[in-house]
Amino acid sequence: MNKKFRMKAFIFFLFVLLLTACSSSEDETTENSSVNSKSSEKQIEIIMGTPHSTSHHAHKNVYTPWVDLVEEKTNGKAFVSYHPNGTLGKPANTMTDAGSGVYDVGIVALGYEFDSTLFPYTVLTLPFAFPDIDVAKKVIDKYVQGHQDDVNLDKVISLGGFTPTDPYIIQSTKPIKTVEDVKGMKIFVPGDTVAEIVKGWGATPVSLATEELYQSLERGVIDAAVNSAANSVSWKVHEVAPYIVDISISNNPVSMVMNKTLYDSLPDDVKKIFDNELIDFMPNAFFESYHKEIDRAMNEFKESGAEISKLSPEEYAKFMKPAKGVWDAWVEEANQKGYDGNQLMSDFIETLESEGVVIPFEM
Repeated sequence: MNKKFRMKAFIFFLFVLLLTACSSSEDETTENSSVNSKSSEKQIEIIMGTPHSTSHHAHKNVYTPWVDLVEEKTNGKAFVSYHPNGTLGKPANTMTDAGSGVYDVGIVALGYEFDSTLFPYTVLTLPFAFPDIDVAKKVIDKYVQGHQDDVNLDKVISLGGFTPTDPYIIQSTKPIKTVEDVKGMKIFVPGDTVAEIVKGWGATPVSLATEELYQSLERGVIDAAVNSAANSVSWKVHEVAPYIVDISISNNPVSMVMNKTLYDSLPDDVKKIFDNELIDFMPNAFFESYHKEIDRAMNEFKESGAEISKLSPEEYAKFMKPAKGVWDAWVEEANQKGYDGNQLMSDFIETLESEGVVIPFEM
């Protein structure tokens, strides 16, 4: 009897052991299947190139938060590979590079877009148009909204509107009090529009990569720079060009674009996130960043011992004088490119006047 009992117990033990093994195998199979399913959901990599260094205010206030926000809003489905310092391409080539897939997302600056399909918007870079960044933002928003049909973005899509930089100032290695002081100078310019103004002053415009600006001023390769104060302070330009003329020359509206092929390939839920939840972040973050950096830059200039001056009304008028020719030339160029330049200019002036801007000359 004991022998039979021991045999039955042994058989029962084997049965339980077999069931446990089968259960473990099923659990392992289920777990492996789940892991394999998760690993098959490949993340979408978005490659972003920017012209700014990691010391630039946009790195901290705009680009890094946007990178984090993309991953957060898409719940990890997409992530951004961020490449600063212009390592993926020059700012003048953004439309071409982003459109051809050199990278997926880039920063467009209108001062470099006179030969691209964004030309109708380049009227927003014309010199002495805006008294300050707040008026500039309102005018830019209205004008871009009203002229989207004039711009063909066939290879990229916009990831938000355009934002003005803070107005350009002059920084030099020696004092500037009159327009005569700049004659013969070699002056860094951030685009074609400002280059024409500098020529009108009797100076020579020079195009450089922004990262070369400090060294070029220090070595005497150039004598001065027309630049955004907020950008300038990031590069410590005031250390080698401590004479600053606080004059609102122009600005270089910026925006973010994405390669259209990549955008079209995104899952619908990810597209909706870019269209609805991320669309306003970039222009708003840029504007807030530039706005608060103006005061910070001016304070840092003062604390460093830089000399900040304003021009007399008579001298200001002399510095502004070449602008009329630049505005006229823009209309002529627009007509040559097949646009109605007179109408575009009329619309721009009307938009300026709607924000209380008095045009400094007859058009």
